Amino acid sequence: MLEDLNSKHPKNQKTVLVITPMSEDDPTQSIPVMNAIFASKKMGVKLDCCVFSENDSPQLQQASHLTEGIYIKTTNANEMFHQLLTTFICPPEMRALFPQPIQYSVNCNISCFCHKRSIDRGFVCTSCLSIFCTEQTQCSTCGQANK
Repeated sequence: MLEDLNSKHPKNQKTVLVITPMSEDDPTQSIPVMNAIFASKKMGVKLDCCVFSENDSPQLQQASHLTEGIYIKTTNANEMFHQLLTTFICPPEMRALFPQPIQYSVNCNISCFCHKRSIDRGFVCTSCLSIFCTEQTQCSTCGQANK
């Protein structure tokens, strides 16, 4: 999908994807999400994220931070509409004309795959990079035996 977007634009034009989530982050999807983030960064695609929710989205905070996009969270429909018009719809080269939101902090916490809770330290499967809060003899994601 990203290759199709970039192939349709001149090389000097930046591609921006706007992401609006419809549900909370799913810790079991962290590897595919991170793969998409790294692919976007490599291709020069900025990921702008507009979250209309009470809760932040750590995955989308990381996505916008790592790709130099914009992350906005709001619960106010008027503010969201204003941000969509002044921030997300205008091309990246015109963004300097409008005041941009500042992202003061990025939640870089990770969630374990076994209990789906945020952890500070964990154990990583060397095969598939799944993260666990306790040491596993066998990875529940890929089945790899851990030593």
